[in-house]
Amino acid sequence: MKLSSLSLSLLFVIVLLSTPAAAQPYAYVTNVNASDGSITVIDTATLSVVSTVRFNNTPSTPNFVAITPDGAHAYITNSYHNNVLVVDTSLALTDPGNALVAIIPVGTFPRGIAITPDGADVYVINEFSSNVSIIDTAQALTNPGQAVVAKVPTPTGYPFAVAFTPDGTQAYVTDPPLNRIYAIDTALALTNPLKAVIPTGTVDFPFSWSPTMIAIPPNSMFGLVTLSGIAGLGFFPLPPVCESCHVGAAALGNCFQPDGALIGYSFGIAISPVYSSAYVTYSNTTNTCCASEGSPRWVSA
Repeated sequence: MKLSSLSLSLLFVIVLLSTPAAAQPYAYVTNVNASDGSITVIDTATLSVVSTVRFNNTPSTPNFVAITPDGAHAYITNSYHNNVLVVDTSLALTDPGNALVAIIPVGTFPRGIAITPDGADVYVINEFSSNVSIIDTAQALTNPGQAVVAKVPTPTGYPFAVAFTPDGTQAYVTDPPLNRIYAIDTALALTNPLKAVIPTGTVDFPFSWSPTMIAIPPNSMFGLVTLSGIAGLGFFPLPPVCESCHVGAAALGNCFQPDGALIGYSFGIAISPVYSSAYVTYSNTTNTCCASEGSPRWVSA
């Protein structure tokens, strides 16, 4: 299917997959409200749907997705079923009916998900458990029932999304209801998870800004967050620029159509593989970046 209209009804985030295993980048779209809870695979060079991964007899409400650095696997939060689905990206193109290779139990209502830059660990935000499950990717395929090797309790009630600093030493977690971001020490997360949240790593945003999705570009002094409460884009400084940040966003990018109409509430953000662009997606709109069947939630590209 050619994506000529470039529109969808509900979309969270874009992440790009471009690896030696993939000659061209592919986008992975989770269709949370589709009747079969499917994943749509899009060739971003041609803007065409090249595959649809359906999970057959596995109950699925796919929500967020992250791709391993080598491009071999996609990890997908299955929110209403409290687990993470692991998809073989090669099989997703050649044999989508058998692309599901593991199911990993996590906490209650998993939302955001991110993979460490070295590909060793997957961080899963359990919104209603108020913690972060850490999955060891070495065990994910061989022993999925024991693949969660640590759980980091969150200091606030409703964590949502997560992103890593380029060196992988810290993970930043958003909490939209409290207008806050906080940082996790990834080394302590494995050895002493109760002490892993960094006291000086909190970033407080003004009331009702609701920092929701998060991305951190390589070689940058700032991280980016979508501010769903004001349809904006926020910036926050990273250490060592700021060791204790309680000041909120440095700038906003409100998004409107040329006629001045509000496009929608900003939700998702991701950085392109060449780090030259940031992609933002919007809810409550039909004017976003691509289309697929069902009601798309998250795009990983």
